[in-house]
Parts: sequence; structure tokens; C-alpha cells
Amino acid sequence: MKKNYTFIAAVCFATAFVVGCSKNNDEPQPQHQNQTGQQDQNQTGQQDQNKNQEKQAVAKITTTGVEHTGAEVLFSETEDGTSVKGHAAIENRKVAIDVKNYIGKKLYFIVKVGNKIVSDVVEHTITEGDNAITITLKAIPVTAAKITVTKNGSPLQGEEVYLLDAITAAGFQASVAVGYDKQGAKAVLGRATKATTDAQGVANFTPTPGNYKAVVLGERSYQEVSVTVAEGQTKEATINLVSLFAKIILTKDGQPLANTKVYFRQVGSIYARKSDAQVKAIYEAMHYRVLSRTIETELRLGTIKEVTTNAQGVVTCDDLEKDKRYIFLTDGGTESYKASVFTVDTSKQVTIAF
Repeated sequence: MKKNYTFIAAVCFATAFVVGCSKNNDEPQPQHQNQTGQQDQNQTGQQDQNKNQEKQAVAKITTTGVEHTGAEVLFSETEDGTSVKGHAAIENRKVAIDVKNYIGKKLYFIVKVGNKIVSDVVEHTITEGDNAITITLKAIPVTAAKITVTKNGSPLQGEEVYLLDAITAAGFQASVAVGYDKQGAKAVLGRATKATTDAQGVANFTPTPGNYKAVVLGERSYQEVSVTVAEGQTKEATINLVSLFAKIILTKDGQPLANTKVYFRQVGSIYARKSDAQVKAIYEAMHYRVLSRTIETELRLGTIKEVTTNAQGVVTCDDLEKDKRYIFLTDGGTESYKASVFTVDTSKQVTIAF
């Protein structure tokens, strides 16, 4: 009896096992797959919903001031702009930039045209939504040198000014070290940058940044000034030509003698032992035609200068050399010359009366 019970129990156990396997291979499997698919759909839907709810921020930039072609705005997280995070071109004075990644952070905006900065740095803390930012644009900084030339303190128009770089300046200095000659100096500076002063006595240059010498060539000497030009800046300097002069006043019968020629030159070395009065007497004693031809010859040679009196009978003889003796000649519209002879130790005024 005991064995039969054991068998029956074994059969029952086996039957129960088969039934259990049958159930596992039927309905439960599809039910598990459906639950998994539903979870995936829920997760995807949640991600889409989160994406739609992501915070947005836009920097809406408007520019004022000078309008530039090809301007672009750059922004950085540092005020010195060493870490540029993005940039965008400005069109019709406006540009919009996506800055949602910087909500709650400070950004620094600046505008450039090429490699030139045309605005101050504008700081703005980014908030969600639209961020209105206004940037004022300036003119593109000019790298320039402005040289003013004056003569005895007054602006000198039409004066040539040379701007020499280090190499040209070295060559010029070597040339004048052996003796100054204006024409020779001009030849040395033939390829140097040159500008002519305007009515205000200003010569304008637009060089690259660097160290320069501005030079003005005089008849017997030159004047120079050092100029350091920096990027985006205008450097100003002044050359004041200080020269001695003689103001000659011509009168005839006590009235101003207008539109009358005056000739002047240094007294020749042959008269070195003669006094001023003696030289004056020698010239005034010369025959009119002889002295006239001598003056004409010297004008061609460039050894004598010619000037003409104004309506007030006054003329200024410039660029006189200090401590040198000069003679001033005029015929006053007559057929005899009068002379004035003196040493120039300071600027003087002399009247020659007929």
C-alpha cells in the first residue's frame, strides 16, 4: 500500500508540473510585453514634454550711434573678452542671439568691424525670455599722426613735412652728420612719406603703429620732433620754426611805398673788414645799371632774395641767420639804390626813406 501511495503522489506532482508549464507558455507572456511597451511610450512622452518645457532666452540687440557695414556682435563670459562664446552679424542695426545656456549668468557684449572695436563693453545678466540690449557704436578708431608746423608761433601753410621710420631716420642722420644741404637732404628723403601743411599749418599722416621722426627742412638747417604712433590713436606734435627776420618799411615823401622790390643777402666776405656804414656807401655809390645787372645775376644764381612791399609799404625778410651781417637794397622806383646794412642778432625793423 505504501508504494501505491508513493506513485500516486508522483503522478500528481508530475501532473501539477505540466499544468504549471502550460500556463507559463500561454497567457502571461503577451501580458508582460504589453506592459513594457506602455512604459516606453510613457517615458518618451515625458521626455517630449520636458523638452517643450525647456527654458528659453534670447539676447535682442539694437545698435545706435555710428552705423557700420560688416559689424558683428561678440559675447563673452569675461569682461576682457578673452573667452568669446559666440558672435553674430548685425543687420539693419539689430541681431538676436540664442543665450538659453547662460540664464542667470553675466555676459559681456561688444561690437567689432573687422579687427576694430567700435563700442564699449556692455554687461547684461541673462534672464529667461527676451533680453533687450542696446549698444552704442562709435567711429572706427584711426591710427594717425597730426603734425602742426608754426613759424614764430603762427601756422605755416604749404610747408613740406617728412615722416621718417627708424631706417629712413638713420639714413637721414648719417647724411646730415657730414654737413647739411637742403637739396641733398631732399634727395635722401626722396622715398619718405611726405605731406604738406594746410591753412592751419597741419600735415596729416596715417602710418602703421611705431616710432617716427617728423622733419621739416629749412634753408640752412632742419627741425625734427619724435612721434610715437599707437594703434587706433592720433598722435599730435608741433614743430615751431623760430627764425629771425627784418621788417623793412619803405616810404617816399613820407608816404608808404607799395609794390616795391627789396633785395637782401648776407654781406660778402670781401667786406669783412669794412664797417656797416662803409659797405652801405660802397653799394650806394655803384652805377645804377651795374648794380641792377649784378642783382639780376645773383637772382639767377640764388645768392640774393627778392621780396615786395605790401600796400602799407612793409615787407618782411624771413629766415635770417643769427649773428650774420646782411645788406638790404631797393631803388624805390627811382634810378638809384639805397641800402641798409646791419648784423642780425635779433629781429629788427628798418625804414628806408626816399
